[in-house]
Amino acid sequence: MKFLNDIHEYSINPIFFKFFTYNVFKTKAQTRAYLKKKIKLSKKNINQYWAIVLKKNKKCIGTISAIKLSKEDSIELGFGLNPNFWGKGYFSLSLKILENFLFRKIRVKRLYAKTTKKNRISIRALQRNGFKIEAIMKSYYKIGSTYIDGVLLVKIRKN
Repeated sequence: MKFLNDIHEYSINPIFFKFFTYNVFKTKAQTRAYLKKKIKLSKKNINQYWAIVLKKNKKCIGTISAIKLSKEDSIELGFGLNPNFWGKGYFSLSLKILENFLFRKIRVKRLYAKTTKKNRISIRALQRNGFKIEAIMKSYYKIGSTYIDGVLLVKIRKN
């Protein structure tokens, strides 16, 4: 909750929600409810959520998460970054830190991320970080009354 104002700042930005299946937050109460839900999920040790915070000014510019650890040692990644900080390397740095933890410490075998086929920014960012497209998921996302394809990207631990 310490970063509520920072997270709310980008949670009301329509660009941030362009490829999400839910709507732009309108109030700080919505952002607070969202954060409370994620904090509660983190306490169950199934999902873990971290803030991406700039060291120099302690500003939260996004979140990154490890979701649904499976018995097959596979984890889904989730992430969101304030659009004002896109293209500056913060996602790649955060992903490298999380990958190091998940691959080396937790010994997860497989990381994967899902997004809409139209979300070229996230797809390219993941590919630049070693993820490969494993599948196109037909009519996977429902946005309004329209179904759109998703993309599944995967990175396997070496060794």
